[in-house]
Amino acid sequence: MGRALSLASLSLVACTLNPAFDVLTDVDPGTSTDTTADTSTSTSTSPTTSDETSPPPPTTTDAPPVTTGTTTGTTTAALDTTTTPADTTDDTSTTDETDTESTDNDKQCWNQLNDTWSSANSVVLDQFEDDAPADPVLSADGLAIVYMATPDRQPFRSTRGAFGDPFPNGMQISLWPGDANLKFGYPRLSQANGEMLVSGGGDVYVAKFKDGDINKQYDDPVPLGSVNDVVHEESITTINEAGTILLVQRDDGPPIPPSFIKSYRFYQFRRTEPSPGKPFESGQNLTPSVAPHDLALCPTLSPDGLHLFFSSTTAPVLDSDNADEVVRIFHTSRITVDSGWSAPTELSGIQPAEHVLCPTSVTDNGCAMTYIEFAIDQDQDPAPTPTMYLLERTPS
Repeated sequence: MGRALSLASLSLVACTLNPAFDVLTDVDPGTSTDTTADTSTSTSTSPTTSDETSPPPPTTTDAPPVTTGTTTGTTTAALDTTTTPADTTDDTSTTDETDTESTDNDKQCWNQLNDTWSSANSVVLDQFEDDAPADPVLSADGLAIVYMATPDRQPFRSTRGAFGDPFPNGMQISLWPGDANLKFGYPRLSQANGEMLVSGGGDVYVAKFKDGDINKQYDDPVPLGSVNDVVHEESITTINEAGTILLVQRDDGPPIPPSFIKSYRFYQFRRTEPSPGKPFESGQNLTPSVAPHDLALCPTLSPDGLHLFFSSTTAPVLDSDNADEVVRIFHTSRITVDSGWSAPTELSGIQPAEHVLCPTSVTDNGCAMTYIEFAIDQDQDPAPTPTMYLLERTPS
């Protein structure tokens, strides 16, 4: 008898706490993956294992463990009282165009090819290991990183002085009531840090910044009802810096036989009044297409909303036995936030051995990104936890 695993578990491992895959336990081999429901993009779910054998640890591709990144020790760091929403007024101190020297934040990398992203330059984000960190998200300028930690899934922030510097241990930036059923993940900041979006329990939540409250910088998260489907689950969100464009991963895609009972689609939501906590309008399926399976996981928008990183594969076969060998990071872009996506390109330079990759954030200049790497092996005890990486490239 095959072991039932969930595609949510692949995305869940990659995204630590976000259910993403339901595995086909005994799928009819004749079942086809219906890719006609949405003409432009149909996402596929993460692989689920139907193989009951236990392959050797180095090569197992059995459905990924549904790790929650629980900590081995809670953090007692004081709330970070120094981080407040950025000043949204125009900066009057502009750089003289005649200057021959520019700051790191002025440099751009979007003109480079995707093969300039190389895992050889990755740095393991292990400075936070005592907090069992998960779901790292860089700020637009790359000088801060927000992540979830502790068994209660609280948001933390770490700040560094300059591009290329290591990130020190983070400080907790909010105190939320613990809820074992929600397991918040993917802390996305927008509106000059005026709001934080997180996913949990199959829905999207929003927490507004509380100006002046040094003990509780963000309100308790509340459901962002306009984007939450009553039937399907939303497991990962990503938002542009202006807070006008929200992309949500939803588990309503077709199955990917033989292992996965469903897949994912990315839905884009817009709002004309980008005030913190304001609702979004109805969503539109904007899932990038990667043949032959149209698998799409781990959506990560650039701060301007014009670039998208996500996980997919071009492998002819995708099942629970090869997912950790073939699921990689892809990039696509568009001219405007209302345009369709360009043909996705794989970041071929990021090639770990037998690990699934899941992007989590990218800076506005395209020179730094974070991603998660994890092994799929349900038989290990304890189950392997994802490794968080920071990858930076040099402007050309």
